[in-house]
Amino acid sequence: MNEKKILMISNIIKIAFIVIGVIVSAMVINGPNVTAGKEAVEQFRDGGQMGMAVGFTGFLIFLCTGLVILFYIFLLISDWKKALKSMIGIIAFAVLYMIINAIGTSDTSETLALKNAVSDSTVDSTHAGLITSIIALSIAALTLVWSFIRKFFL
Repeated sequence: MNEKKILMISNIIKIAFIVIGVIVSAMVINGPNVTAGKEAVEQFRDGGQMGMAVGFTGFLIFLCTGLVILFYIFLLISDWKKALKSMIGIIAFAVLYMIINAIGTSDTSETLALKNAVSDSTVDSTHAGLITSIIALSIAALTLVWSFIRKFFL
């Protein structure tokens, strides 16, 4: 296959996913709200529209996970040093998340004044995920700033 055909097919697939996603989102958005009553909300939740939205979301998550794994397999074959560096980074952040999760937080459902109470382990894991994400974004921002400094001054 030539490059133009591959690009055209990939654009058709992207547009198809976008159209399906917009249609499914519109079906969920146009569903009943809480003022319609508990029975209407439960009926919508158990109906086909919500099932289609959940199924489509699950399919996309499964597809993306498979593509990421496929990417790492190709990267291992083509440039194993970069793949090893990527894996070390992922493992390092997974260990960081586990350490922060083990440390925990002083917040609870009561101190956060949550409408629906959750377990303390849920609060701890959410806190650990947020802190890990903030650290990753901070490192990315510092790397970006450093690349500009290095480019112009070094």
